[in-house]
Amino acid sequence: MTKIAVVALGGNALTRAGQSGTHDEMVANAAAMATAVNDVLEAGWRVVIVHGNGPQVGNLALQQEAALRQEATAMVPAQPLASLTAMTQGTLGSLIARAIDLLRGRGTAAALVTHVTVDPADPAFGSPSKPIGPFFEAAEARRLARRGGWAVQPDSGRGYRRVVASPQPTSVIEIEALRALVEAGHLVIAGGGGGIPVVAADARGLVDAIIDKDHAACLIARQLGAQACSWSPPWTG
Repeated sequence: MTKIAVVALGGNALTRAGQSGTHDEMVANAAAMATAVNDVLEAGWRVVIVHGNGPQVGNLALQQEAALRQEATAMVPAQPLASLTAMTQGTLGSLIARAIDLLRGRGTAAALVTHVTVDPADPAFGSPSKPIGPFFEAAEARRLARRGGWAVQPDSGRGYRRVVASPQPTSVIEIEALRALVEAGHLVIAGGGGGIPVVAADARGLVDAIIDKDHAACLIARQLGAQACSWSPPWTG
């Protein structure tokens, strides 16, 4: 019987504490992660990796706001939060796929752009709780909150971060494509950043929110009939 393991990898595993999130830092962190995942593959499991994107999507959001402040909107229009999640799916999916392929051979890993549906009446929209972006001192967090209309909260005793809505995912739109890739023997990176949230299966339904990657991983595991799901892999530190 095919054994399927879904691994939930935190965005902080790719941009670790004390790091700024440079490309070289993320490449090195992805390589360490790939070595650990390779052990799971060698044990005979088919693997799906679901990664978070909190630090990375928060940094992208800061770039968008910087463009607005510099009045560059005619050249670089700001994008919604759901689109930023799509960007992180591409960037982080590429990093993870390359790291796996360097260990196991070209084409072993496939990164799948993944959308998840959410209920527009989910109470999470009225109570932002998902931290994104860097940590700030309290005074700076309050200043940024006033300027950008953010909600901010203390996080992990390390400072304050912006928080956004995090509704529950209700379905994975690309689940059959994901299943086909797993059955074909590929390691699949899917549900990056918890998935791109939509209220309908078209671009007009994009939602300004971030899905918790653990909730997305649990949903994917259930829909695939996975035998194992891990939220605390050893390489996260």
